[in-house]
Amino acid sequence: MTEETKEVNTEAATEEKKVKKKKKIVITTNEVLTPFSLIMQLRKDLKEQVKNLTSTEARFLVDTYYTIQDYRIQLGSQLRAAEQKVDENPSGVLAWIEENMTTMESTIRLALKHYVDGHKMGPWLTAQLGIGPVLSAGLLAYIDIKKAPTVGHIWSYAGLDPTMKWHGAVQAAKWVKGMTEVTEKTYIDMAKLSGFKVDAIKRFAKEYADIGKSKKIRVEDLKNALARRPWNAKLKVLCWKVGQSFVKLRNVENSYYGGVYRERDELEFNKSAAGDYRDQALARSKTVDKTTKGYPTYCKGELPESHIHTRAARYATKLFLAHMHEVWYKLEFKKDPPMPYAIAHGGHAHKIDPPTAG
Repeated sequence: MTEETKEVNTEAATEEKKVKKKKKIVITTNEVLTPFSLIMQLRKDLKEQVKNLTSTEARFLVDTYYTIQDYRIQLGSQLRAAEQKVDENPSGVLAWIEENMTTMESTIRLALKHYVDGHKMGPWLTAQLGIGPVLSAGLLAYIDIKKAPTVGHIWSYAGLDPTMKWHGAVQAAKWVKGMTEVTEKTYIDMAKLSGFKVDAIKRFAKEYADIGKSKKIRVEDLKNALARRPWNAKLKVLCWKVGQSFVKLRNVENSYYGGVYRERDELEFNKSAAGDYRDQALARSKTVDKTTKGYPTYCKGELPESHIHTRAARYATKLFLAHMHEVWYKLEFKKDPPMPYAIAHGGHAHKIDPPTAG
């Protein structure tokens, strides 16, 4: 029997122990490799490599990180379920895949940490409890401060503006029915109908015209622009994760935004109990599924707890984005950003200053 054959037999006999203890996997008699050892070797030069990381690449890494994380969590659940069954012995391959995913996860997280550390907003973002390197990198990669003169632009892009609606293809087709050409007046009329800004409609329509290699905006291009989702779906999910992070930190004393969520949650609960949202709740009771847990509460003219928690988390997230915009704007343009519309024109006098990075 050769040395290699002995090694294979030894591995087969001790596979279960190696799965439980997550030992290094022996490939040959002379070579011992950890999962994704090549990637582990690259980690040494990771800080240097991410210096030239583009926003597109950073977005891809953030998306990949969460995809791998989801798969790794699912796989871990399957392994634990299999281990609890007496008649089922989980394969060592599954444990090996889980370990590889964990390695990839940590490597991407490290790369994104270097990316954030090299950004001018890095110190402020990383100083906020609940905003780790992955969330920070995602926000920096998806948001362009040069295209966001006010935080309202960020809220809209992230799907946090309740006035913005996704009309879809059917409604867009009705609006352009019978239209033969696109004029300046057309943009103005469509802006009034859709709630979109004229410049946004023009920009989206031009993108579709470019795809179709058309020199002028066609009615079809306009229809596609009006049917388009007016926010970035991935950024919206990212902001939801930000809010959930603050929810988890609601009882942590030195968590600024966790405290914001906790106080807002209590305020929303009291307002709902006082009947401030009665009309809204009753209107919701006519559209919500009657089998849901919240239906009876809506019928009483109050918001259910889940709805209140969502409102509070959204408030904390929007305040965080407002603070992020203010700090970033000052660093980028060396001046204060325009005052929020509600304060400048709406009669609101109170402005909440962002927490410091220290």
